[in-house]
Amino acid sequence: MNIKGKEININKKILIVVGIIVLVGIGFIGKGKNEEKRIIENSVKAIEAGDYEYARTALASVVDGSNSKKIDKLWNIVTCYQNATDQLYSYNNIEKAKEYLDKMDSDYKKYDKLKADVDKVKEEVKSREDYIKEVDKIIEEVEKLMEVKDWDSYKKAQEMANIDKLKYYSELPERQRKRLDELYGEINDGLSEIRNEINKKEEALREENNKKAEELEEQQGTEPRYFVPHLNKRLTMEEMQEEYNKTSTPFDYIGDAGMTYMFNPGSAKPTEPAY
Repeated sequence: MNIKGKEININKKILIVVGIIVLVGIGFIGKGKNEEKRIIENSVKAIEAGDYEYARTALASVVDGSNSKKIDKLWNIVTCYQNATDQLYSYNNIEKAKEYLDKMDSDYKKYDKLKADVDKVKEEVKSREDYIKEVDKIIEEVEKLMEVKDWDSYKKAQEMANIDKLKYYSELPERQRKRLDELYGEINDGLSEIRNEINKKEEALREENNKKAEELEEQQGTEPRYFVPHLNKRLTMEEMQEEYNKTSTPFDYIGDAGMTYMFNPGSAKPTEPAY
């Protein structure tokens, strides 16, 4: 038997199988590399066009099994940008949005459209941070005004704390929205308390005036009284006689129906119309 010849044939077969496997493996690797290259190119085009969702979807199909730094960077800048905008505009979470922006690879600056969009988000973050500081100052000033506890101070505080006049109220942090709501309620309570005190004082004054009027009426009796302009008071006929006796000078008084009469006891008609 030719054992040596058989061994050679077996070895040849093994080499052929191994060769086929290697070629297939190389083919798959090549195909994988080509697929990654295609996805990178398409993702870059999508990013440059501002279609970040397409780029994210495409990159998601290869990012887990890839060793490509390019894919990792593209995945980073796309997901960080989208997560930052989502946190800022959907959840009003400025701090979380800043975290994603800080994690973003600097490669985003290579793409003009993305860089412009990222800069816009950063500007919005800064604008909101500045506005939050401004609202904190408003809250502090309102609290100081409320310490005065008078009508004018409460009204000024009410104007400042009016949420309808605050820009971006719904986008403020919860702590600020909650505090503004509390302050507005406290201001209204303070105004109501002052208004009640004013009403009580006015009612007490009315009662006092009514009491004085009743006392005066009791003192003056029920005899008709007439207004004497030059004395600026109302007198009975008897009191007008006493006044006349002081100077013996006739004088006008307002009689019934608002007519002006002259009080002149020396006349044949002592109470005739003056005009």
